[in-house]
Amino acid sequence: MNGLAAMILDRDGTTLDFSAMYLAFMNGLYQRAGLEAPSAADLLRYETWERIIAGELWIGTQRVLDIVDDIPRRHMDHGLLFPGVAQGLRRARADGLRLILVSAWVGSAATRALLAREGVLDAFCAVWTADDLGDLPASTSPVPVKQMLVERAVAHLGVDPEHCLMVGDSPDDILAGARLGMRTAMVRTGNGARFADIILPAPDLVADSLTQLLARLYPPSPLASHAP
Repeated sequence: MNGLAAMILDRDGTTLDFSAMYLAFMNGLYQRAGLEAPSAADLLRYETWERIIAGELWIGTQRVLDIVDDIPRRHMDHGLLFPGVAQGLRRARADGLRLILVSAWVGSAATRALLAREGVLDAFCAVWTADDLGDLPASTSPVPVKQMLVERAVAHLGVDPEHCLMVGDSPDDILAGARLGMRTAMVRTGNGARFADIILPAPDLVADSLTQLLARLYPPSPLASHAP
């Protein structure tokens, strides 16, 4: 992609596979309530997440929405980068690409700890979540939060938005980048498979994963596979 100077990455579902941390959180709630948890497949259905966000899912006497922020704050030790992402990030950074990771959710400190554990924290110029925006009204939705974070990232980078690529797995990610005149890329991990072919504005690029996208833009050296 000609002229690309920076990339702003969404965290959950794009860079980070948060399914294990989500399952640890949900299974813990069912266990504490003395109830049998549904299957992992049922818990991971998008409809279950929609019920949580709508405040409709209760486990025993606990409304899940009220403590959902425990997932990134207390269960990040279960989080993992998607396979191949760490290597792709290192290649991109070595080629001079500037990287910022953002999330409209919370958990900045835990995210930085995970990236340090994975050996890629130093690849990022900044790692920001809603935690870094100060006290927001409780009614603030993820859409303006993501927009604020992306605007902050572009300002921090100090580059023309048209030389930045916004990468995410949701319409909110693509819209946040498009509003600023950024190029955009949708990955089919996370929620991306639900939206990649139907969202407007359409992303400039679509890839099966961040790993695949990075391999397109920053191909591995042929010598890498033969390294001792």
